[in-house]
Amino acid sequence: MHGNSELMGVLPEREWILRAPTLQRKLALTAKVQDEVGHAQLIYRVVEDLGKPREQCLDDLISGKSKFHNVFHYPTKTLGRRRRDRLARRRGGDHQRRRRCSSARTRRTRGS
Repeated sequence: MHGNSELMGVLPEREWILRAPTLQRKLALTAKVQDEVGHAQLIYRVVEDLGKPREQCLDDLISGKSKFHNVFHYPTKTLGRRRRDRLARRRGGDHQRRRRCSSARTRRTRGS
């Protein structure tokens, strides 16, 4: 599912490449899209190593048999709103990581 989410996360980003106001921002968005596709490729490669062909993963995604996280797919009408939404998602992920790390530290100190 995460590989699908990385791949589907590219779709809203790619439409902003041509809308970006400067060449620097266009290049930054292009790099972001390439980065997300790279993450998807790495995850699909791991899934292939576990025995499921990449083509099957993509066929399952297209047919709706497999899912993806839709938090990446809220429509944004302005570049400023896009930045705000991305920041909110990033902060949410950071919060979850801190909570997991904090729980792991607590377990280690309690000897669990």
